Amino acid sequence: MDIIGPVRGSMAMAFAQSLTGTLQWTVRSIVAAETLFSSVSRIKDYIELIEQEPPAINPNNRPPEDWPQEGKVKFNGVCARYKGDEKLALKNLDITILPKEKIGIVGRTGAGKSTILLVFFRLMEIESGNITIDDIDISKIGLSDLRSKIGIVPQEPILFFDTLKENLDPLEDFDDESLMKVLTLVGLEKKFNLDDMVGGGAALSVGE
Repeated sequence: MDIIGPVRGSMAMAFAQSLTGTLQWTVRSIVAAETLFSSVSRIKDYIELIEQEPPAINPNNRPPEDWPQEGKVKFNGVCARYKGDEKLALKNLDITILPKEKIGIVGRTGAGKSTILLVFFRLMEIESGNITIDDIDISKIGLSDLRSKIGIVPQEPILFFDTLKENLDPLEDFDDESLMKVLTLVGLEKKFNLDDMVGGGAALSVGE
């Protein structure tokens, strides 16, 4: 029977502990690498499978700077469907909205009321037909040119945790005088200042 001396025994124990730590580190590294590669694989799938948005600007077809002047909107035989659905959400929709005209769209759940808004902002592309604003086909122009000219007031208003000014004019397109005129028009000029923090709207009523 071979007997190992205390020196060699101590060295063997030290190397064994070191080897155990190395194996643990190797296993952790392999697991971490596998997790990271899973993320890379998903990113690759998104890049290859998700349809890209149309360009923000179409240099070959830009609307006039003062477009739209009147605001006449026409839906001409518009058909649209959601991905994966066989049934059309909008089928041969024909609507003409005259300048300054106010309309109401009513219908049961799933009738396509929200879809009209989606195709109008081109958050959803139509299958056939066209939509025009002042006789310009909105599918032919860039998304930025379209969306910068139209606006939406949601049922549940969303405010940022910032000043009233930043919420009214996040892109800084208007001066303070113009913004105060807006507050005056809605009767809030005495209650709020442009530098007031709105806190995401927690202290405001829905009407305000």
